[in-house]
Amino acid sequence: MSNMHLFNPKGKIKRYDTPEQILEELFHLRLQFYEKRKTALLLTLRSHLSKLENKVALMSGVLDSGVVDVNKLSTDLYIKAMSIITLVSRDSCPEMLQVLLADIDRINLKVKKLEGSTPRTLWLEELAALELELDKLEKQKFIGLHLPVLHWKQMKMDVAAVPRLQQQSELQKLLHMVEELNSK
Repeated sequence: MSNMHLFNPKGKIKRYDTPEQILEELFHLRLQFYEKRKTALLLTLRSHLSKLENKVALMSGVLDSGVVDVNKLSTDLYIKAMSIITLVSRDSCPEMLQVLLADIDRINLKVKKLEGSTPRTLWLEELAALELELDKLEKQKFIGLHLPVLHWKQMKMDVAAVPRLQQQSELQKLLHMVEELNSK
């Protein structure tokens, strides 16, 4: 390959001599985008966490005193717009509060994990997840046409009923292998 011309990260046409040169530039550009992605994810998670914490404060106030000054909790319109019917129902508040606290714990764990990650580790984690999904797709391709287990059992009965198949034993072996893969 000697005629490789592509847009470089600055938007200019550039001639590349080897595929490795392309990958080298892509690598650095991709890491920059993973840094931006990490920042955006952290902002989203922290915003969601703030909303959950405001909900907990609101619910706790309802449970403790039954009266809450919403203006002191947050300037967030989401909290101010929370349904009064939900707040008045003191019977459901403890369960809702537990769900919210569990959500807060879950989001806090995500934030801590993301804060401790580098753009490189995020990229590697996503590549590993992609590899797992591709492996699953390859197995499905081997199994045939993305059919679920139930359909394979049905096909086994249909295949056994077709007398013109001369290689039935090979087909039975293949179906047996498919059933083993599906059971894993």
